[in-house]
Amino acid sequence: MTVNKATSNEESTNSAYVEGAGETLTSITAAGVSVEAKTWSNTDATAKTAFSISLLTIGGLQAEAYTDDSVDAHVSKVSLSATGAKTDVTVRSLLNTNTNALSASPGSLTGTSIAFTAARAYAGYISFEVDKLTGMVTFTSHPQKSIAYIGDGTTVTSRRDVTVEATNTGTAEASVKGGDTYAIASSVDAELTTIGHYQTE
Repeated sequence: MTVNKATSNEESTNSAYVEGAGETLTSITAAGVSVEAKTWSNTDATAKTAFSISLLTIGGLQAEAYTDDSVDAHVSKVSLSATGAKTDVTVRSLLNTNTNALSASPGSLTGTSIAFTAARAYAGYISFEVDKLTGMVTFTSHPQKSIAYIGDGTTVTSRRDVTVEATNTGTAEASVKGGDTYAIASSVDAELTTIGHYQTE
């Protein structure tokens, strides 16, 4: 028997920045300055049977959805002067993600204790690799990353506000559905996993 499996993996990198050769070498004067990087991401994985056949026939359903996004906004190595009376200096990084995994069958999932049904949704995740020679396990972090900063070697002068903001939000939803009913994991042999792994600076 084979498992009906669907996997969705979304990755992105988004950067907005003002960079110079150093505050004594690069000088910028403007009425106002806005450096903004924004990412809205969505990934869906759906594993399902086309007909009301027993899950025992196909061995089960697995749906896995992953996101791995990075957003960065910064000003670095520059002398920046905002002279406007009504404008600000803004450095902003915005990240929002929605991750959804659904295992669905038109028929009932009841009585599928032998078949395996799983839905896993990861908004950011941690992967691992095992060295075949040493058996050592190496973990790699893949967070949903949102970073905003004013770097070293930078001077910012403004007549109004200076705002540095990083926002990092998201959802992870895993569902198992039989017919028109969403199943409770304890009522069927199902695994429901959601993970939110975020890094905001």
